[in-house]
Amino acid sequence: MPVMSSEFNVVKEVNALKITQSQFFNQRSQVLESAINGYCNVADFSVVQNEIQQKWVETMQAWMPMQGVTKGPINDLDLAWSIQFWPDKKNITGRKIAQLLQSQQKSWDAQQISEQSVAVRGLGALELLIFEQQLNAENCLLTTAIAEHLAENSQKITDIWSDQYAPALLQQSKIEKQQKAIELGLVAELSHQLSFINKKFALPMGNEHYRPYQAEAWRSESSMLQLKMSYQSLQEYFLKAVKPLLLQENETYLASSIEDTFTTLLNNWPIEASLKKLLSDQPGLKNLYHSKMSMDKLSYQLQEELPIALNIIVGFNATDGD
Repeated sequence: MPVMSSEFNVVKEVNALKITQSQFFNQRSQVLESAINGYCNVADFSVVQNEIQQKWVETMQAWMPMQGVTKGPINDLDLAWSIQFWPDKKNITGRKIAQLLQSQQKSWDAQQISEQSVAVRGLGALELLIFEQQLNAENCLLTTAIAEHLAENSQKITDIWSDQYAPALLQQSKIEKQQKAIELGLVAELSHQLSFINKKFALPMGNEHYRPYQAEAWRSESSMLQLKMSYQSLQEYFLKAVKPLLLQENETYLASSIEDTFTTLLNNWPIEASLKKLLSDQPGLKNLYHSKMSMDKLSYQLQEELPIALNIIVGFNATDGD
C-alpha cells in the first residue's frame, strides 16, 4: 500500500473542517428560518423577540469561518455578497429594504428575493429587520422570504462542498505534481481570510475618525463577538491546514510562536460585544488598541514570516484597500 503524502492528510483534515462548518451554517440558517416563519405565522408581535435575535447572532457566527474564502462553492457560485452585504458604507441595505416595504407587495418568496439587490438577500438585511425594525405585520413576509433565501444558499454550499469540491481536492492531493500548488493554495487562503478579518476591525477604526457604523453587525451590537469568532475560526484553519506544513519543514519555533499569538489575542479579547460601545470611551479604546497589537503581530507572522518559511509567494489579496 503506497504511503499517502502529508498534503493528502492535510487536505482530508481541511475537507472535514469545511464540510463541518458548512453543515453547521446550514443548520443554523434553517433554524433561523423556522423561527422567523413560526413567529410570523402566529403574528403575536407583543411577544419578546430575544430568541429570534439570538438565533440571528448564532447564524452570523456560523457564517464567520466562510468569510473571505476564494476556493469552494461560495466563490464558484458567487454567493458571498448574497449572504452578507458588507461593507455597506452608504447604508444601501437600509434604503433598499425601505423601498421593498414601501412597494406594498402582497407576497414574497425566496425566488423573488434572489432577483433583488444583493443588499437585501442575506444576513445584513435580516439583522436590520430583526433588530432595528423588530418583526411586525408590515415586514414579516419580506423577512421570512429573505430567511428562506439564506437557508437555500446555505444548503447549496454544504451540498457542493460534500459532493463535489471535497472529493476533487482530495483526488488532486494524490498527484505529486499538484502538491506544491495545494500547499500554496492553503497558505493563500489563510492570508486572504486574514486580510478580510483585519478589514472588519480596521474599517470602523478609521484613519482620522472612528466609523462605528461601518462595523460588521453594529445593529445587533455583536461586532466584537463576530470578530472574535472570525479569529477563532482562522486559528482552527491554521492548526489543521498550515501548521502541519510548517512542522514538515521543521519550522517548529514559528509554528509555536503563531499559536502563542492566537492564544494571546483570544485570551485578552474585550468582554464588550459592541465595537461601537468600545469606541465611545477611553477604557474601550485602550482594549481595542491592545487587541490591535496582537492582530498586527499575527498579520506579520502569517503574511510575511510564514510564506518565507515555506518558500512560497502569496499573491495580492483582493480585500486589500477599499
